[in-house]
Amino acid sequence: MATTWTTSTLTDVYGMGVVSCSRPTFENTAVSAPYRDTQDILSAPPIAVAGDTPVICSAGAIEPTLLGVLRHSGMSVGEDLRPYKSESDFVDLFTQAQAHGEIIATDYPQPDSIVAPAATLNSASLIGYLNNKGKLGELTSIDFCADRRVIPSEAALTLPTEKSWVLKAATDSANGGGFDVFIHRANAPISWPEFLNFTPEVVVEDYEHFLTNWTVHLIVGVQDEPLLLGITEQRIEHTGRFLGAHYSPETSAPTELIYECFNVARRAAKLGYRGFAGVDAGITPAGRLIIFDLNFRINSSSCPLLALRTCRPSALDGAALSTRWTSERPIAEMLQLLSAPINEEYLLISAGHDARLTDQPSSRSMVQAWIFGDDVDQVTARRNQCERLLL
Repeated sequence: MATTWTTSTLTDVYGMGVVSCSRPTFENTAVSAPYRDTQDILSAPPIAVAGDTPVICSAGAIEPTLLGVLRHSGMSVGEDLRPYKSESDFVDLFTQAQAHGEIIATDYPQPDSIVAPAATLNSASLIGYLNNKGKLGELTSIDFCADRRVIPSEAALTLPTEKSWVLKAATDSANGGGFDVFIHRANAPISWPEFLNFTPEVVVEDYEHFLTNWTVHLIVGVQDEPLLLGITEQRIEHTGRFLGAHYSPETSAPTELIYECFNVARRAAKLGYRGFAGVDAGITPAGRLIIFDLNFRINSSSCPLLALRTCRPSALDGAALSTRWTSERPIAEMLQLLSAPINEEYLLISAGHDARLTDQPSSRSMVQAWIFGDDVDQVTARRNQCERLLL
């Protein structure tokens, strides 16, 4: 059943003649606040595995030192990188791609004013539908769904404070980064989430304590059957915000859950979807398996898992942890501070971004990386060592 993906670039996923863009449109973000820096960072991960696929990306993601580190690590860094510094540049790149007859693989819904539906690999309506948290029950078997209901946003204000529950934005619009999920603990004070002001409906789910969280990473629509890219164990803080992912050869999920994840991917493929999928699931203390989120786009571990099979195959035999660091330093300085673990090959930089190279008034830099070791304890110690280097 679980055919494993064995190749390593976006070109293998999308085919020739397709341009990748994994960043939402600034003006089209309806749920999370329009944090330009956060959205530009989303454009960075595909660069390291693009191969022959052109990538529309922030200028902050192609800083020369960063590209040198990626290439030296053996990554299939894109040969056709199309950077933007401003929002108008971003729109212009879409116009130019369409003028050349190229198809654009967009991870987030883009307005028709920027890209015609016929010029997209997956239409905005399809991406919106598949990622709408209110539609999860239409793509997932009821046995794997949490107890949930969709209600008007204003009705959320009347939910009982003495119970624990989870609110999720039910929208086809761009969202992500944990800004569209709100967890309420019983009897805790409530500071209502901003997304209630942007979406007319929300999903209410019973709060579930999970013993383990997994993301099952899949490639959809390339062959007749979905392909397994890998399985990671999620690290999630108490607020529900995603912190990173752990990988090891022992990281797996129950067979029946994996089978259902494949069924979800098959349903998406029948609707015409092609690309990456991340199915988030967990197991409760009672042993119930629940799928709680669907992400039909490039996820934080998608590109590293795609790259590791060629640039660092031995890493798949040990433990690994994804992480992200931010700093007010230029990204070149961050990479210099991390040069020792990079050279010792237990730290693999997979993406980065320096806002100074764009037109936004920010000096924030970000480095996304995977840390390797023989086991989880060694990986944790190495992460702590890297963090001390960045102090």
